[in-house]
Amino acid sequence: MREAVNATVASKINELEEHQARILDVTFTVDRARMPVTFEKNMGIVASLGKRIDALRAGLLA
Repeated sequence: MREAVNATVASKINELEEHQARILDVTFTVDRARMPVTFEKNMGIVASLGKRIDALRAGLLA
């Protein structure tokens, strides 16, 4: 049971990391001077995903 939960959590972590990477790719193609709100919003999403990933990692069953 523990292995199944850890596998599911690890899968979700990978999924969130992929989303985070895609958002960063898009964010750095945005001209920050012309679209500061979009840039800041995307960076906020990336930070939020980072916190969520850290929380999931902390919650992995030993």
